[in-house]
Amino acid sequence: MKGSIFFANGERYEGDIKNARAKGQGTMTFLDGSVYTGAWNKGKQHGQGQLNFRDGSKYVGRFRKNDFTPDGIMHFLNGVTYQGSYQKNRPHGQGTLSDPEKGKFVGEFREGKQLKGEHIFPDGTRIPVKENDYNREDRTEEEL
Repeated sequence: MKGSIFFANGERYEGDIKNARAKGQGTMTFLDGSVYTGAWNKGKQHGQGQLNFRDGSKYVGRFRKNDFTPDGIMHFLNGVTYQGSYQKNRPHGQGTLSDPEKGKFVGEFREGKQLKGEHIFPDGTRIPVKENDYNREDRTEEEL
């Protein structure tokens, strides 16, 4: 059955409903302005979908119980993309962060930060990255 669910906090769901919960295809507009359109199961984002954030960035791919999965891609406004493992919807584990101007980092992430791996520049130059090379607080302005 198609319908709408209005939540006390102001969020709104429109789409397929079963047992008073989102099930099937639908769209949820969240209080922060982000909008998810895609598959639902038992009231959770589950299956193929797209989450558009208020800032214009978006995640396109599969969801599992409201969480991003490794087969999806996060697209940021500046053209940067991330594809890889997630924990709590942040890069965590193996992944690739690609920047059309600066190349890409392929390696390990922890809690959203690059940990160790390899930076591949647009000209093909490869530089190994050791743990904390990207996250050091003592870097000079030129290193950033």
